[in-house]
Amino acid sequence: MQRPTRTAAPARTSVRRGPSRTWPLLAALFVVIGLGGVAAWRYLGPGGSASSESAGAPPPTQAPPTTVASAIDPPPDPEPQVEPPPAAVPAVLNTVSPLEVKRPGKVMLDLRGSGFRSEHRARVLSLKKAPRGITVIGQKFVNESLLTVLIELDPKAETGEFAIAVEDSDGTQSAPVVFKVNK
Repeated sequence: MQRPTRTAAPARTSVRRGPSRTWPLLAALFVVIGLGGVAAWRYLGPGGSASSESAGAPPPTQAPPTTVASAIDPPPDPEPQVEPPPAAVPAVLNTVSPLEVKRPGKVMLDLRGSGFRSEHRARVLSLKKAPRGITVIGQKFVNESLLTVLIELDPKAETGEFAIAVEDSDGTQSAPVVFKVNK
C-alpha cells in the first residue's frame, strides 16, 4: 500500500493580521518616554539594532519630550456657575368656591388665584369671631392657579363670615377672601 505523499505547506508570509502584541508596550513607551522613544524604536527596529534599510539614512530628529501629567490629566474644569433660584412670586388669592358652606360636615373648597406652590398652606382667619370649629383637614396643590382645600365644620362652629388665605413657608400670607358659614 502506498502512502500518500505529503506536499510541503506553502511558505508563510509575514503578513500582519490584527494588532501586534507589542502595541501595549509601544503605547506605554510613548507615554513614559515621549515621542523621542518612538522615533528611536522606529530607527533601531524590533531587533534592537539599526536595520539595513535605515543604516545609510541620517538619524531621525527627536521631538521635544511630552510630560506624563499633560498626556493623562485633562485641564481642570472651570467652577460651574450656580444661578440663584428665582425669587418666589407671592401668591394671589382671587376667589373661593363655594362662597357659602353649611355646618356640620366636610366641604371641599376651590381656591383660585395665581402663584400657588406646593408649599402653600390654607389658613382660616377670623373677621369678627375666632374660627372655632372650622378645621383644614387636607389640601391638594393642583397647579399654580388652583388649590383644593378640605375643611371640616363642627356642629358647634360659629356661623357668620370668615376669611381664608394662603400662607407660604416663610409666613407670608395672601390677601384673604371671605366665605360664609351657615346652619
